[in-house]
Amino acid sequence: MLDFQSKPNIFEEMSYEEAVKWLLRQVAIHFDGSDHDAHVLATESNAGFATPETVMQARGRWLRDYKLSQKYPNILDIPPGKYATKAGWGANNPGGIEDDSFVEMMVFADHDLRKLIVAFARYSGEIYIKMTHNSDPVEGYNSLGWRRVYTTSVLFEGELRKGQSVNLPDDTFRYQTLRIHYTDGDGDFIEEIKRQRYARITKANLWNESAGMTLIEFELTIEARKITMSNGRALDISSGNVSNPAMSNDVKITKIEGVK
Repeated sequence: MLDFQSKPNIFEEMSYEEAVKWLLRQVAIHFDGSDHDAHVLATESNAGFATPETVMQARGRWLRDYKLSQKYPNILDIPPGKYATKAGWGANNPGGIEDDSFVEMMVFADHDLRKLIVAFARYSGEIYIKMTHNSDPVEGYNSLGWRRVYTTSVLFEGELRKGQSVNLPDDTFRYQTLRIHYTDGDGDFIEEIKRQRYARITKANLWNESAGMTLIEFELTIEARKITMSNGRALDISSGNVSNPAMSNDVKITKIEGVK
């Protein structure tokens, strides 16, 4: 392909015959001779009337441009497309993404005041979205900032009781929190905990037929790919009485999810 930016007068270097042949080749690329469809469709080897960048994005490739934030200081001005870039919008970056971090973005638009931006933190994998809808009220009723899209992976499903351990298919450090599903024989519950070395879950259950309550507590020892349910205990508390019933086998973890 001729480089007209670096050699704007390149035709002057051609002979008459070379210039005509070049023009004929360009016509052949863009026209197929059909009365109903005058131009050739863009393919992986031929852009037709489309630019190479348009063809690349149509085939699912990201447009790499590490200076996107310099070209568009207002992130809402980025034209529709798929970009592999580096964050550079400061306070207007998605939460948790710092300047110069690798980020991939998909920008969709009906028009300039109705846009959807989806941003992916390349290193850690978080997903954020920003939506606008006209200008009155500002951005419609969408939140003015970025919204985080939380995703989960099931790391364990079954039955895990006091004193038992389970090996996980993935490292817990890849997730921000862990969602623990458990039952005490009287109901099913979910607790979300930070990913840390030790975690404690406590639940109170008021008695239905008499004045009193049962407190249940169990601890989790969390390693990279292993979780142990340890130190489980229970207390029955009523007027003038506190007892220590053994933790029943009804108390068990039924599912663990990693939250990103």
